[in-house]
Amino acid sequence: NGSMQTIAGRDHILPVGLLESKATSTLDDNNEVEEDLEETQEAEFDTQPPMDLPVVEKKRFKKANVDEEQDSDDDLIFDQSQSNDKSATKNQFVDDEADDNDVDGEDVRTINAKDDLDNFDDVIEPTQNDNEAVTPGDAQNDPDAFDENMDDDDYDDLDLNANNIGSKVTALPEPQAPFAPSSTPLANRRILCWNHHGVITSRERRDMDGTYRTIDFSFTDSATNRPISFRDPYNFIIGTFGEDGGLFASDLTEDDDDDDIPDDDFLNRMSDTTRAIVKKSGRRKNGLKSESATGSNVYFHRFDTFGANSDKDWHLVLPEGERALGCATGAGWNAVVTNRRFVRFLSAAGMQGPVIWLKGDPVTVVGSGRLCAAIFHEGNPLMDGTQRLGYALYDGVTGRLIVEGTISAISCGSSLSWAGFNSDLSLCVMDKEGMVSMLVVTKMDGSAGSTCRWVPVLDTLGLKKSREDEFWPVSIQGGKFVCVPLKGVKHPDPARRPLTTAFPLRVPLARGNGRRSIIMDEVCVRANLALENKKFVQDLELSANPGIEDELEDEYTQACVQVDKVTIKLLFNLMKEEKLENAYDLAQRLHLVESLIVASKGADRVGQTRLSDRIHELREMRFPVGNEDDDDEQQYDQTPQERSSLSSKNVSPDTDTARFSKRREREEDHAELDVDTLDEPEREPVKVR
Repeated sequence: NGSMQTIAGRDHILPVGLLESKATSTLDDNNEVEEDLEETQEAEFDTQPPMDLPVVEKKRFKKANVDEEQDSDDDLIFDQSQSNDKSATKNQFVDDEADDNDVDGEDVRTINAKDDLDNFDDVIEPTQNDNEAVTPGDAQNDPDAFDENMDDDDYDDLDLNANNIGSKVTALPEPQAPFAPSSTPLANRRILCWNHHGVITSRERRDMDGTYRTIDFSFTDSATNRPISFRDPYNFIIGTFGEDGGLFASDLTEDDDDDDIPDDDFLNRMSDTTRAIVKKSGRRKNGLKSESATGSNVYFHRFDTFGANSDKDWHLVLPEGERALGCATGAGWNAVVTNRRFVRFLSAAGMQGPVIWLKGDPVTVVGSGRLCAAIFHEGNPLMDGTQRLGYALYDGVTGRLIVEGTISAISCGSSLSWAGFNSDLSLCVMDKEGMVSMLVVTKMDGSAGSTCRWVPVLDTLGLKKSREDEFWPVSIQGGKFVCVPLKGVKHPDPARRPLTTAFPLRVPLARGNGRRSIIMDEVCVRANLALENKKFVQDLELSANPGIEDELEDEYTQACVQVDKVTIKLLFNLMKEEKLENAYDLAQRLHLVESLIVASKGADRVGQTRLSDRIHELREMRFPVGNEDDDDEQQYDQTPQERSSLSSKNVSPDTDTARFSKRREREEDHAELDVDTLDEPEREPVKVR
């Protein structure tokens, strides 16, 4: 009947229906106890009898179908179920009951029980008198008496105890819900997106006709861009700010129009699912579109177009029941992730592109330039709450998958709080613990694949002055983390524009060796990582537009010059400290041949000839010069006619002049790092807050 019954002792761990049969069979068993014990004592023996227990305990060892004259230990068995004796049929773990007057039988049973408890650890010691049979009217053992003595309050207490026991069970951590980076929760006025382009806010307004919502654009470069505002007809819940415009998406739109179905009692008694089917059938009969107002609305507001102004903005509706969970936009493309684990790519003009499956439930999507990154769940979270997330990097224009992997940049017990691209088009993430990390993609020489690794670039926990301090991320631009500092709250107030603060990125390096150049070490490491990722991005741009090879090469060379400047300064400091091996390790990070020449001259200037020789060997190994001599010899052996024909096939004089001027500019840049830099006084390290 669903009631709870309290039981005690091993005899009472029985179904309720067997309690009465157990009580009646107990009296018959008590009469046979003395006869069984006497027969057992005569038939049993013990090889090593204990000194402090009676002879009755020897019934544990018994012969198996042999005569008493055979004394071999091999014939001994330890299982009473194989014995033909009457006492073998008795359960040795359940104590038989006896009369109160039979003192001898009670002592024997007590000794047997002690023997069993000593030899078996899994026996539960009785907490109450197990020898008492179930008597009518016993409220503890009789179910009828138990129900009679219980009232409603007692049953409520039992239910409360059951709930308390269930609440002690540890709940499994739940997967992280989808979110839009740099946005505030739903409210009358909220921030849909805030990045380096500007801020998009959604606010509720009132007029004579009622309430409505508007979308406001506010640009970071307010000198060249005027604010934009338009009315929100679809109640957008997510939005993003890109180079070409703003992309927005709404929630599922509920269709409450019941004009197409008759108002009758039969239809009113239908379920919601059946009613929706009838409404769809009615719309089809009336010639209406059944797909209208069934999925999320996607709207793109473009800033400029070379076509007609009427075609500047576009709008579409997702299929039935498909909800948009995130959106991203870039240079010439748009992307929307939905609850069906789809990534839908669209062009800036609204042409639909490929629809791609994700490997898990989407978490967020971000984009910049040609790159689009979708972040999803790879599996259930760990027991400590650590989210298991993965990423997929796409070409937003073509929808081609570039790289994918696991986001390992999440602290233990934490989840993802922000994601975005920096100014160098490197994917960056931030977890709940405040650790900012960057994805570095390196393309191996001579291979088609790429290697990806996550590198921590800033720990905002060290920037906090109190536990209430929070840093709401906005973007990462120019090697600085732009955020909104908060005090005691999680999100900024959309009603007023809070001020942003920029913190320089700083890889968490360890201090040691008694040197004061830890700042230069960090700058050198981070600059080389950024240069690797820049090379990867340029390869992607070159594959899409091969005609810009010279422009990209010059840009990469200038970036190498800037990185080598930092490396050479650190190299000169190590030469002064006479740490030659560290200086040679640092020379291997140089990228240009001119930088190696400057490093070799600097080693000669301070008298480190061994270091200068090693740097010279490194330069010859990485930039061999034998090919130029071979070309000169080959040109010397040619006839004048071959030389003239070869010169006609060479590039034009204008091209040679441009190439010479580029090399001249590169030498001038390195001239700033001449060996005279060694004579400059050493500067004090910059204090970082």
